[in-house]
Amino acid sequence: MNLVPFPSMSLHPTLGRNMVAQKVGVSVRWLNAIFAKEESSLSAFIRDSRFQVIAEELLNFRLASLSISEITCKYGFENF
Repeated sequence: MNLVPFPSMSLHPTLGRNMVAQKVGVSVRWLNAIFAKEESSLSAFIRDSRFQVIAEELLNFRLASLSISEITCKYGFENF
């Protein structure tokens, strides 16, 4: 499966199965089956991708003026 467009999409706060399936050109059912085969889920993949970017931003000294909440809100986590 081609997830090339996924990195830029994975940060969108309202990203969901329908958007990913449409962008990569497969059905939602097929997308779910691919992740189930890997004993994972699309939701977990999106969450983990967002956490990775958040961690990178928290370690970036150029962003030191931003609060944790400001950084996490950019990626759809509003209650940090």
